Amino acid sequence: MSGWTVTVAGRVERGRRGRVRPYLAVACLLGGLSASGVVLAEDKQASQAEDLPKAEVILDKWVEASGGKEALEKIHNRVTKQTFEILGMGVKADITLWVAAPNKSRMALQSQAIGKHEEGTDGTTFWEVSSMQGPRILEGRERAFMQRAAIFSPELHWRELYPKVECAGVEDVEGTSCYKMVMTPAGGDPETWYLNRETHLLAKVEITYPSQMGDILITIVPSDYRKVDGLMISHTSINKLIGQTRIITVTSVEHNVDIPADRFELPEAIKALLEKPDKPEKPKKPEKP
Repeated sequence: MSGWTVTVAGRVERGRRGRVRPYLAVACLLGGLSASGVVLAEDKQASQAEDLPKAEVILDKWVEASGGKEALEKIHNRVTKQTFEILGMGVKADITLWVAAPNKSRMALQSQAIGKHEEGTDGTTFWEVSSMQGPRILEGRERAFMQRAAIFSPELHWRELYPKVECAGVEDVEGTSCYKMVMTPAGGDPETWYLNRETHLLAKVEITYPSQMGDILITIVPSDYRKVDGLMISHTSINKLIGQTRIITVTSVEHNVDIPADRFELPEAIKALLEKPDKPEKPKKPEKP
């Protein structure tokens, strides 16, 4: 989405070689209601549902609030510089993100604490290379998730990306009334978006990331929206996952810049993985004389 970034490198653990490991964090809340209380709640929900606008109407207003179709169509690439911090762990990093239409991206993260991490796609192969875990090609559900995330200006393509959308009610996000939207992609787990009822900008997003170590629940709270080339871009994002709070701060945004042609090429380490056969060839039996 314009203005917020999902950065998933797992949980940084103190100890053995500073390995980066992802874990799933799940929170459940159960409550008991009397029979009369249930009826009242159902009546209230039914009444609220009748008053809710259609999900498509809300999402079209989100597109307009983000800058509008005309402004979005003028932008074909973006270079964003950010700072990244994991609160309470002393982990800080600098991030540069290059994205280009229709679906190319590259992210470079540099940190004294966790080293260098890069990830991206040329539109076909989705990969990551880190100083801790080496090169890796994404497959399966993880690839499908990143394939959707790589779409440039998703505001223009939400109907194709999310064939099923629903306005599930109204909830407060940090004191702001928001529409609760359930966004179901063509493949993958449903996402929950919270759109500010007044500004129609994103106030919170809840997604499940299918990492190689298991599913990770991520909560993203974008804020500090500023207009850049006609688009509303969030300049601060608080991401919560696996017991961590990560703050991403945008320091600069540039659109329609001269990005080198090789920026989205696959790294040599990834090319080597692609060239490596899946299974070793069986030795040929010697021919009988």
